[in-house]
Amino acid sequence: MRIHLRFEENTRFSAVLVADVVEKISRKLFELERAELEQIAVSIPEVPAVAVDAALERMRSREDRILQIEAARAGSIELVLIGTALAYWLLDKTLGETISDAWKQTALRRRVRALLLAGGKQRAEAVTEALRKGIQLRSRSDPLRIEHRAKVSHEISEDGTLITIRIVEVHSITEVITYEQLAADEKARLETKSAAEERRREEERQRRFEEENDG
Repeated sequence: MRIHLRFEENTRFSAVLVADVVEKISRKLFELERAELEQIAVSIPEVPAVAVDAALERMRSREDRILQIEAARAGSIELVLIGTALAYWLLDKTLGETISDAWKQTALRRRVRALLLAGGKQRAEAVTEALRKGIQLRSRSDPLRIEHRAKVSHEISEDGTLITIRIVEVHSITEVITYEQLAADEKARLETKSAAEERRREEERQRRFEEENDG
C-alpha cells in the first residue's frame, strides 16, 4: 500500500501534527495486520495455528517496520509512505522455516496471499477513517492549548493500493513566533535604536555648531 500524504495550503505546519498523522497511520496499519493474521487462522484453518501464533508473537517487536517513508517531496509538504505487508511476511517466514521450500509452492500459500490482497480496499478505508476521527476540525477555547485543527480528505484507488490523503491545518504554525523571527525583531530594534541615537548625536553636533557660529 502506498500512501501520498499531503499537507496543503499553509507554508509551514506543526511538527507535532505531521508526526501525529504518521503515527496514527502506522498504529492503524499495525492493528489491521494483526487482525488479518487472526482472520487467516479462522478463514483458512489449514494454516497451522502454531505458525499464526508465532507470527503474532514476532509482530510485537516489529511494529516499527509497518510503515516506511519512501520519499519527501517539495511543495507544501508531501510524504510518500509505504505500508508493508508485515503480517504476510512474518507468516510466510514462519511457515517457510517450518515447511522449508515446499511451502513456497503450495496452494495454501496462494490462498493466504489472495485473502490478504482481497482486503486492500477495506484496509485503505479503515486507515483513512481512523485518521479522520483522530485528526479533525475541533473548536478550542484556549488559544495557547496545543491541539490540532485540521481538515482531512482522501482518495483511494480501486484496488486499495494507493491512498492520497490531503490535510489542511486550519491554524498555521506561523501564528507562533520563532527564535529566528525573535532574533530578527531584536536586530531590527537595535538597529532602530542605534539609528535614533546617531540622529540625536548628529542633531547635537549641529546644535553646537550653530551655537559656536552664532557666538
